[in-house]
Amino acid sequence: MGVGLGLGLSLGRAACGPKVVLESASRPARGDGGSAAGTAWGTGPSTGADERTAVFEVARAYAAALRERDGEAAADRVVAETFELYADLGRAALDAPRERLEASTLLRALMILELRAHSTRAQLEQLDGRGLFVHAVAAGLAGGEAESDAAGDELRFDASRLHAQLLEGGQAVLYLRRASVGAPWRVDLPAMLAALGPSLDAFARERIASSGTAWTAFMLVQEQSSNPVDPQILDGPRESESPEPSPQPSPDQAPTDQAPTDQAPAQARGE
Repeated sequence: MGVGLGLGLSLGRAACGPKVVLESASRPARGDGGSAAGTAWGTGPSTGADERTAVFEVARAYAAALRERDGEAAADRVVAETFELYADLGRAALDAPRERLEASTLLRALMILELRAHSTRAQLEQLDGRGLFVHAVAAGLAGGEAESDAAGDELRFDASRLHAQLLEGGQAVLYLRRASVGAPWRVDLPAMLAALGPSLDAFARERIASSGTAWTAFMLVQEQSSNPVDPQILDGPRESESPEPSPQPSPDQAPTDQAPTDQAPAQARGE
Protein backbone atom coordinates (compact mmCIF):
# COMPACT_ATOMS: atom_id res chain seq x y z
CA MET A 1 0.00 0.00 0.00
CA GLY A 2 1.24 3.48 -0.75
CA VAL A 3 2.20 5.15 2.51
CA GLY A 4 1.18 8.65 1.40
CA LEU A 5 -2.54 8.82 0.70
CA GLY A 6 -2.82 5.22 1.93
CA LEU A 7 -1.47 6.08 5.37
CA GLY A 8 -3.64 9.16 5.56
CA LEU A 9 -6.78 7.15 4.83
CA SER A 10 -5.64 4.44 7.20
CA LEU A 11 -5.71 6.88 10.08
CA GLY A 12 -9.48 6.66 9.82
CA ARG A 13 -9.50 2.91 9.19
CA ALA A 14 -6.82 1.89 11.74
CA ALA A 15 -4.90 0.03 9.02
CA CYS A 16 -1.53 1.72 9.59
CA GLY A 17 -1.90 3.36 12.97
CA PRO A 18 -4.22 4.69 15.67
CA LYS A 19 -7.64 5.86 14.58
CA VAL A 20 -7.96 9.60 14.01
CA VAL A 21 -11.47 10.92 13.41
CA LEU A 22 -11.36 13.12 10.32
CA GLU A 23 -14.97 14.27 10.29
CA SER A 24 -17.88 13.60 12.61
CA ALA A 25 -21.34 13.12 11.18
CA SER A 26 -22.55 16.30 12.88
CA ARG A 27 -19.73 18.55 11.68
CA PRO A 28 -19.21 20.07 8.20
CA ALA A 29 -16.36 18.64 6.17
CA ARG A 30 -13.23 20.57 5.35
CA GLY A 31 -11.96 20.89 1.84
CA ASP A 32 -10.36 23.08 -0.80
CA GLY A 33 -11.35 24.76 -4.05
CA GLY A 34 -13.99 22.45 -5.47
CA SER A 35 -14.96 20.81 -2.18
CA ALA A 36 -17.88 21.72 0.03
CA ALA A 37 -16.04 23.35 2.91
CA GLY A 38 -18.30 24.90 5.48
CA THR A 39 -21.54 23.49 4.03
CA ALA A 40 -24.26 21.52 5.81
CA TRP A 41 -24.27 17.75 5.42
CA GLY A 42 -27.16 15.39 5.86
CA THR A 43 -28.25 11.79 5.43
CA GLY A 44 -32.00 12.36 5.30
CA PRO A 45 -34.53 10.88 2.86
CA SER A 46 -34.47 13.91 0.51
CA THR A 47 -31.89 12.18 -1.69
CA GLY A 48 -33.37 9.70 -4.15
CA ALA A 49 -32.48 6.00 -4.12
CA ASP A 50 -31.15 6.21 -7.69
CA GLU A 51 -28.78 9.01 -6.71
CA ARG A 52 -27.47 7.07 -3.73
CA THR A 53 -27.04 3.98 -5.88
CA ALA A 54 -25.03 5.99 -8.42
CA VAL A 55 -22.63 7.16 -5.71
CA PHE A 56 -22.07 3.65 -4.35
CA GLU A 57 -21.51 2.29 -7.87
CA VAL A 58 -18.77 4.82 -8.56
CA ALA A 59 -17.17 4.12 -5.18
CA ARG A 60 -17.19 0.35 -5.81
CA ALA A 61 -15.77 0.78 -9.32
CA TYR A 62 -12.99 3.04 -8.03
CA ALA A 63 -12.18 0.62 -5.20
CA ALA A 64 -12.01 -2.25 -7.70
CA ALA A 65 -9.66 -0.25 -9.95
CA LEU A 66 -7.30 0.39 -7.03
CA ARG A 67 -7.46 -3.22 -5.91
CA GLU A 68 -6.58 -4.41 -9.42
CA ARG A 69 -4.06 -1.56 -9.87
CA ASP A 70 -5.87 -0.53 -13.05
CA GLY A 71 -4.74 3.06 -13.45
CA GLU A 72 -6.83 3.85 -16.50
CA ALA A 73 -10.03 2.63 -14.85
CA ALA A 74 -9.24 4.64 -11.73
CA ALA A 75 -8.50 7.75 -13.82
CA ASP A 76 -11.95 7.54 -15.38
CA ARG A 77 -13.54 7.85 -11.92
CA VAL A 78 -11.74 10.82 -10.37
CA VAL A 79 -12.33 14.56 -10.77
CA ALA A 80 -10.17 16.29 -13.39
CA GLU A 81 -8.40 18.32 -10.69
CA THR A 82 -6.75 15.05 -9.61
CA PHE A 83 -4.50 15.26 -12.67
CA GLU A 84 -3.56 18.86 -11.87
CA LEU A 85 -2.66 17.65 -8.39
CA TYR A 86 -0.44 14.88 -9.73
CA ALA A 87 1.17 17.19 -12.29
CA ASP A 88 2.12 19.47 -9.38
CA LEU A 89 3.42 16.51 -7.35
CA GLY A 90 5.43 15.38 -10.37
CA ARG A 91 7.09 18.79 -10.73
CA ALA A 92 7.90 18.78 -7.02
CA ALA A 93 9.28 15.23 -7.26
CA LEU A 94 11.62 16.46 -9.98
CA ASP A 95 12.99 19.62 -8.43
CA ALA A 96 11.79 20.26 -4.86
CA PRO A 97 14.83 20.58 -2.55
CA ARG A 98 14.80 19.13 0.92
CA GLU A 99 14.04 22.56 2.36
CA ARG A 100 10.77 22.70 0.42
CA LEU A 101 9.80 19.26 1.68
CA GLU A 102 10.53 20.45 5.19
CA ALA A 103 8.11 23.35 4.74
CA SER A 104 5.30 21.21 3.29
CA THR A 105 2.67 19.10 5.03
CA LEU A 106 3.74 15.59 5.96
CA LEU A 107 1.23 14.06 3.53
CA ARG A 108 2.55 16.09 0.60
CA ALA A 109 6.16 15.21 1.51
CA LEU A 110 5.17 11.52 1.72
CA MET A 111 3.56 11.56 -1.72
CA ILE A 112 6.55 13.33 -3.29
CA LEU A 113 9.04 10.90 -1.76
CA GLU A 114 6.94 7.92 -2.82
CA LEU A 115 6.94 9.16 -6.40
CA ARG A 116 10.72 9.53 -6.23
CA ALA A 117 11.11 6.06 -4.72
CA HIS A 118 8.96 4.41 -7.41
CA SER A 119 9.85 6.50 -10.47
CA THR A 120 12.97 7.45 -12.35
CA ARG A 121 13.78 11.01 -13.38
CA ALA A 122 12.94 10.09 -16.98
CA GLN A 123 9.49 8.82 -15.98
CA LEU A 124 8.75 11.96 -13.99
CA GLU A 125 9.82 14.12 -16.94
CA GLN A 126 7.77 12.20 -19.50
CA LEU A 127 4.48 11.68 -17.67
CA ASP A 128 1.76 14.33 -17.51
CA GLY A 129 -0.64 14.58 -14.56
CA ARG A 130 -2.98 11.86 -15.77
CA GLY A 131 -0.10 9.60 -16.74
CA LEU A 132 1.51 10.06 -13.35
CA PHE A 133 -1.75 9.21 -11.59
CA VAL A 134 -2.09 6.05 -13.71
CA HIS A 135 1.53 5.18 -12.86
CA ALA A 136 0.87 5.79 -9.14
CA VAL A 137 -2.17 3.51 -9.14
CA ALA A 138 -0.24 0.77 -10.94
CA ALA A 139 2.50 1.07 -8.30
CA GLY A 140 -0.02 0.98 -5.45
CA LEU A 141 0.64 4.59 -4.42
CA ALA A 142 -2.85 6.10 -4.82
CA GLY A 143 -4.50 4.66 -1.74
CA GLY A 144 -4.07 0.95 -2.31
CA GLU A 145 -5.75 -1.36 0.13
CA ALA A 146 -6.78 1.54 2.36
CA GLU A 147 -9.32 2.49 -0.30
CA SER A 148 -9.81 -0.88 -1.95
CA ASP A 149 -12.48 -1.90 0.56
CA ALA A 150 -13.71 1.62 1.43
CA ALA A 151 -17.32 0.79 0.74
CA GLY A 152 -18.57 2.69 3.77
CA ASP A 153 -21.75 2.02 5.71
CA GLU A 154 -23.37 5.46 5.38
CA LEU A 155 -23.70 8.18 2.76
CA ARG A 156 -24.22 11.90 3.20
CA PHE A 157 -24.70 14.80 0.77
CA ASP A 158 -24.25 18.55 1.14
CA ALA A 159 -27.16 20.92 0.61
CA SER A 160 -26.30 21.46 -3.07
CA ARG A 161 -26.27 17.67 -3.67
CA LEU A 162 -23.03 18.18 -5.61
CA HIS A 163 -20.74 16.72 -2.91
CA ALA A 164 -21.03 13.38 -1.16
CA GLN A 165 -19.07 11.46 1.45
CA LEU A 166 -19.03 7.78 2.21
CA LEU A 167 -18.74 7.20 5.93
CA GLU A 168 -17.60 4.27 7.99
CA GLY A 169 -18.21 4.35 11.71
CA GLY A 170 -19.29 7.99 11.39
CA GLN A 171 -16.15 9.24 9.65
CA ALA A 172 -15.48 10.05 6.02
CA VAL A 173 -13.55 7.43 4.04
CA LEU A 174 -14.26 8.64 0.49
CA TYR A 175 -15.15 12.05 -0.96
CA LEU A 176 -17.09 12.42 -4.22
CA ARG A 177 -18.20 15.36 -6.35
CA ARG A 178 -20.13 16.07 -9.54
CA ALA A 179 -20.33 19.13 -11.77
CA SER A 180 -24.12 19.48 -11.66
CA VAL A 181 -27.19 17.59 -10.54
CA GLY A 182 -27.56 14.65 -12.91
CA ALA A 183 -23.87 14.68 -13.92
CA PRO A 184 -21.69 11.62 -13.19
CA TRP A 185 -20.15 11.32 -9.72
CA ARG A 186 -16.36 11.30 -9.45
CA VAL A 187 -13.99 10.62 -6.55
CA ASP A 188 -12.63 13.94 -5.21
CA LEU A 189 -9.01 13.23 -4.26
CA PRO A 190 -7.99 16.91 -3.86
CA ALA A 191 -10.72 17.38 -1.23
CA MET A 192 -9.64 14.20 0.53
CA LEU A 193 -6.04 15.42 0.71
CA ALA A 194 -7.13 18.81 2.03
CA ALA A 195 -8.92 17.06 4.90
CA LEU A 196 -6.28 14.40 5.55
CA GLY A 197 -3.22 16.68 5.54
CA PRO A 198 -3.83 18.45 8.86
CA SER A 199 -4.97 15.19 10.48
CA LEU A 200 -1.76 13.41 9.51
CA ASP A 201 0.35 16.34 10.75
CA ALA A 202 -1.48 16.20 14.09
CA PHE A 203 -1.05 12.44 14.30
CA ALA A 204 2.73 12.70 13.75
CA ARG A 205 3.27 15.97 15.64
CA GLU A 206 5.83 14.61 18.12
CA ARG A 207 7.75 12.76 15.45
CA ILE A 208 7.88 15.84 13.20
CA ALA A 209 9.05 17.99 16.13
CA SER A 210 11.83 15.49 16.85
CA SER A 211 13.05 14.70 13.34
CA GLY A 212 11.52 17.23 10.95
CA THR A 213 8.93 16.78 8.22
CA ALA A 214 11.25 15.55 5.45
CA TRP A 215 13.01 12.95 7.57
CA THR A 216 9.75 11.76 9.12
CA ALA A 217 8.28 11.33 5.64
CA PHE A 218 11.35 9.39 4.49
CA MET A 219 11.24 7.08 7.52
CA LEU A 220 7.55 6.34 6.94
CA VAL A 221 8.28 5.48 3.30
CA GLN A 222 11.16 3.27 4.47
CA GLU A 223 9.06 1.54 7.13
CA GLN A 224 6.35 0.64 4.59
CA SER A 225 8.80 -0.59 1.94
CA SER A 226 9.90 -4.19 1.55
CA ASN A 227 13.20 -2.99 0.04
CA PRO A 228 15.78 -0.44 1.20
CA VAL A 229 14.92 3.11 0.17
CA ASP A 230 17.78 5.36 -0.90
CA PRO A 231 17.88 8.46 1.34
CA GLN A 232 19.11 10.41 -1.69
CA ILE A 233 15.44 10.75 -2.70
CA LEU A 234 15.30 13.48 -0.08
CA ASP A 235 17.28 15.63 -2.50
CA GLY A 236 15.87 14.55 -5.87
CA PRO A 237 14.59 11.70 -8.04
CA ARG A 238 16.63 8.61 -8.75
CA GLU A 239 18.32 8.45 -12.12
CA SER A 240 18.09 4.72 -12.90
CA GLU A 241 15.54 1.93 -12.58
CA SER A 242 17.54 -0.20 -10.14
CA PRO A 243 19.93 2.06 -8.25
CA GLU A 244 22.40 0.86 -5.65
CA PRO A 245 21.08 2.27 -2.37
CA SER A 246 23.33 4.83 -0.73
CA PRO A 247 24.53 3.98 2.78
CA GLN A 248 21.84 4.73 5.33
CA PRO A 249 22.84 7.74 7.45
CA SER A 250 23.68 7.25 11.10
CA PRO A 251 21.74 9.17 13.77
CA ASP A 252 24.26 12.03 13.86
CA GLN A 253 23.99 12.36 10.07
CA ALA A 254 20.20 12.40 9.88
CA PRO A 255 18.70 14.98 7.50
CA THR A 256 17.73 18.35 9.00
CA ASP A 257 20.59 17.83 11.51
CA GLN A 258 18.26 15.90 13.79
CA ALA A 259 18.41 12.31 14.89
CA PRO A 260 15.67 9.91 13.84
CA THR A 261 13.17 8.90 16.48
CA ASP A 262 13.25 5.67 18.43
CA GLN A 263 10.55 4.37 16.07
CA ALA A 264 12.88 4.41 13.09
CA PRO A 265 13.99 0.99 11.79
CA ALA A 266 17.45 -0.07 12.88
CA GLN A 267 18.54 -0.48 9.27
CA ALA A 268 17.59 3.13 8.42
CA ARG A 269 19.53 4.35 11.48
CA GLY A 270 22.65 2.60 10.21
CA GLU A 271 22.86 0.15 13.14
